[in-house]
Amino acid sequence: KRALLLNVIKDNMVKNASFIRSAMRDSDSETTHYAASATMQIYTKLRSTIQGLETQVQLDQSNGSMMIELLSAVSDYIESGVLTKRDRDFYCNKFSRVFEQLKLNDPSLLTSDSYLKQADYLFLSQDVHKSIEIAVEGRDRFDAEENHLKLLELLYKTGNQTKFDAAFEAFKHSGLTVSSKGLELIRFWNKRTT
Repeated sequence: KRALLLNVIKDNMVKNASFIRSAMRDSDSETTHYAASATMQIYTKLRSTIQGLETQVQLDQSNGSMMIELLSAVSDYIESGVLTKRDRDFYCNKFSRVFEQLKLNDPSLLTSDSYLKQADYLFLSQDVHKSIEIAVEGRDRFDAEENHLKLLELLYKTGNQTKFDAAFEAFKHSGLTVSSKGLELIRFWNKRTT
């Protein structure tokens, strides 16, 4: 187990953060020590990357590609699982501010993934109304399966049956080629709504 963990750490700690976190629960104390040390390195490395990008963005606030890099770094930090709830909320808020600034400056740079994450992070921050607005914008802008499913997921969580039904009908009639995951969800939600 230790050798596997050390190989994972050498490969790409950030990419393998979830595996490293799972090693923290191992019964072997040396394995948990390696995992804890790697987790701190991930935390420090990602925070340092974000600070460097923030400095560059402050120096050139019109640099959209740098803002996209900052969004990606903040997202990596949030998704790494190394943050406390308080830190996660702070970085969700930071992601949202950068997203909104980019939306004002150069919305063409925002990807479908940016919209999906913004909707998720707003929802995590308890801004449900804004989260759903962003999910609708993402669906309308990209008309992709993931964007439809994100909107449906958020509406399902809020229990707004009327809006869910309308979004569900729009998804069923979108003409998109649906993945097996999408088909499973359609069947699941179809059973719930009939």
